[in-house]
Amino acid sequence: MLSRRRIIPLVAFVCILVLAFFLLQHYWYQPTYSFVYTDNARIDGTAVNVVAQNGGQVVQLPYDTGDKVEKLHPVATLKITLVATMPSSDNPQYVQQNITAPISGIVASRWVNLGDTVSPGQRLLTIIDPDDIWVIANIDENEIHRVKPGQRVDIHVDATNETLGGIVEYIIPLTTSVVQRPAGSSVVVAANTQDVPVKIAFEQKGNYHLYPGLSTEVTIYTK
Repeated sequence: MLSRRRIIPLVAFVCILVLAFFLLQHYWYQPTYSFVYTDNARIDGTAVNVVAQNGGQVVQLPYDTGDKVEKLHPVATLKITLVATMPSSDNPQYVQQNITAPISGIVASRWVNLGDTVSPGQRLLTIIDPDDIWVIANIDENEIHRVKPGQRVDIHVDATNETLGGIVEYIIPLTTSVVQRPAGSSVVVAANTQDVPVKIAFEQKGNYHLYPGLSTEVTIYTK
């Protein structure tokens, strides 16, 4: 039989081996995540302006900023003076014209007030489609090679203090030093930096509380 003097070191050695085994197993088999992070990101989206086709006075304006509107529903009414075909009269004729929403969405901005006189082509409202918003994240050019379409993304919205899921859609093949504001977009990409814009889609649609221009922090999981 082994003496007590020999058993104690042996037991200690076995315990060390067992502990080392579990530590190695933990580090070898524990999933590791590699990611690219940036706080130079903003929500962008489709923004459509509602304009007056004719000049007139705003006599109805039922929607305000933040209200939800439906496509083809009236969002403003103008009182328009008819052009006289006969010599001027003391009793000018008027007609009312309804201005309808070109898309369903949320009123992002209201540019006129009730009673205002507007000109043809003047902007009345700006509507955004909450089902058609995305994130433009500016990624350092030294990290962009790690970013691929289809990668999972965490999008932290600073204004609402929430984190939403997203997916990398595509990499815009330009640096931000030459990117211009896209038509209909409310977001200007930062200039004079060597970053590459990446478009990220939200996993869930119908984010009615979000709108273009909000700052975000983006974590793109590359592994």
